[in-house]
Amino acid sequence: MRVRDLIIVVGLLASTVLISVLAMITGSEVYFLLPGRTGHVSPPPAHPGTYLFLLAVVVGIYFLSARYAAIGLTAMAAGAYLGLGVGMGAFGWTPGICQYLLMLSLTLTTVFVWSCEELHSD
Repeated sequence: MRVRDLIIVVGLLASTVLISVLAMITGSEVYFLLPGRTGHVSPPPAHPGTYLFLLAVVVGIYFLSARYAAIGLTAMAAGAYLGLGVGMGAFGWTPGICQYLLMLSLTLTTVFVWSCEELHSD
């Protein structure tokens, strides 16, 4: 990965971490679609630390394969969007600003990561 691309990705991931920390400090609730043990979705809200843990997993996967890390990041962004829909539709949950900021940050990061040339060269 080029240095410029790496700096941008680190900045975007740092924004996601800062938003998650802000959500924890302010007590804001976020929702991430996670399957439960019985096949049902977990009820909202989820702890903002879920995003921090999953980001750490994605960064760890990057050292194995950049493509797998991009797939994991895409799954995180999809989980945030699906979580918003399920949380609002099935549970009557009202999202806060941190949920929208996390979704925006994950979307920007995912789009940029998939545009990097490293993922498309074999």
